[in-house]
Amino acid sequence: ANVWIALSPMPAAQGGGLAVCPGSHAEQWAATCRQYIKDSQNGTGPATCLMEERSPECHARFERCKVVHDMQQGDAIILHRGTFHRSEPFRVESGGALLRYNVRYVPETTQLFATGFEAAVIRNVEGVHNGSRLSEAGSYYPQAWPYSLEEERQALEKGFSSEPSLALICRKLLLKFGVI
Repeated sequence: ANVWIALSPMPAAQGGGLAVCPGSHAEQWAATCRQYIKDSQNGTGPATCLMEERSPECHARFERCKVVHDMQQGDAIILHRGTFHRSEPFRVESGGALLRYNVRYVPETTQLFATGFEAAVIRNVEGVHNGSRLSEAGSYYPQAWPYSLEEERQALEKGFSSEPSLALICRKLLLKFGVI
């Protein structure tokens, strides 16, 4: 499951929010469209941003079924991880950064891909590389169920290396905005 939380107001007409195709995880056409966004050439994992280029038909299908909600600070969208979704392009200058937080609940056997978004891969954490299991990345992807791990909680409080961790920054933002 994915949980996408708005930390800033995001009117749909402004853009920048989350476009979701409800129920697409269970549609027969979804398997075909996933093949188009799969990046088998360099093993970087799904390339959803390339759907329009790789399959105009799948892109058109997404455009027909997508829903973009008006989001207020603290609103959340919960979706199946196989549901087609993407960030909606900005239509209006927002006058500042729009903050959002995404949480993914996945099995520890999930593989990390060098998509440019995976912190442990970007930061070259020792022993973590393209294709590593999530469980090999330690505190970068902390265990949340059935219980959290003490060493991961401590690492999150300290931050990683000399840089603050993304998780700690997000936690502070969530606290600041009263979301948690």
